[in-house]
Amino acid sequence: MAGATTRSRLAVLRVRQLCAVELKDHCDLAVIDIYQQPELARANQIVATPTLVIEFPRPMRRFIGNLLNTAGLVVELDLAAKGKIIL
Repeated sequence: MAGATTRSRLAVLRVRQLCAVELKDHCDLAVIDIYQQPELARANQIVATPTLVIEFPRPMRRFIGNLLNTAGLVVELDLAAKGKIIL
């Protein structure tokens, strides 16, 4: 997240909804604000915002860009192959 902008809040809300509804809370979501927690951003190699890091299943993947892009999230999380429907 890059500060408390409307766009940042919407991106976090969208990913939280995805975790709750589609993944049935079988995920751990950590939100790092690069302005308030720059050391965590560096430690997690976050160089662009927004960045969604998917650690499991391996290999680790990074989704960088508009987290409101439902189609991109479907592909990145492989929900289409599992017959999931996005909000």
